[in-house]
Amino acid sequence: MEGDYQQGVVYKNAAYIVHIVPIAYIWAPYRDKPRRFYFGAYFVSVLTMRRTFRIIFLLFVVVTGFSFQQPAKDDTNSRLKAVFIYNFSKYVEWPDSYKEGNFVITVCGGSQNLVTELKTITNSKTLGAQRYEIRSVPDLASVSRTNILFVAGSADVTMSEVMGKMKGKSTLLVTEKTGMTKQGAAINFVVVDNKQKFELNQANAEKNNLKVGNDLIKLSIPVK
Repeated sequence: MEGDYQQGVVYKNAAYIVHIVPIAYIWAPYRDKPRRFYFGAYFVSVLTMRRTFRIIFLLFVVVTGFSFQQPAKDDTNSRLKAVFIYNFSKYVEWPDSYKEGNFVITVCGGSQNLVTELKTITNSKTLGAQRYEIRSVPDLASVSRTNILFVAGSADVTMSEVMGKMKGKSTLLVTEKTGMTKQGAAINFVVVDNKQKFELNQANAEKNNLKVGNDLIKLSIPVK
């Protein structure tokens, strides 16, 4: 309702600018001219100002367009994790058999915000010849073959169940609970000094035939 009112005010003011202001602009310099000259000048002035106004209005909408909509709830935590997970895909090498079909990222038990952020980030992007596919599953039983599996802290599963499900699969396992990299996870999200970081157990990744790039290793908190 408030957005509609604001937009109505903008259009009302716009109409005033387009139709009334030109009269004030052209009257002074042309008041001594013939009437036909006045109306011609007025007509050209209106067209010119309308075009100028359209440009100004479009710039206004670009800069302040969100004021016409209800602001989306900000979820910086989900956005940061989505960026991290997306970049994991670029700095880890999978076996050739996992380079066929789509590159699948599965979120198990996580918030819908994280899934949405992942879909936004990977939209229209590819990894080599693979298109990104983001899946959201409610439980471990629904997980199928996937390149990356993110198990949310809220997921109702044990680490032993996760490891049993992923046994023999070249899946990068990402978690967000304390001590998970010592129980089989390759990467675990942690917060250090109010900053989002991640632990890396390179040995766990290598057990699943995954090769971690040096750049990712340098950014991580190594865990053995």
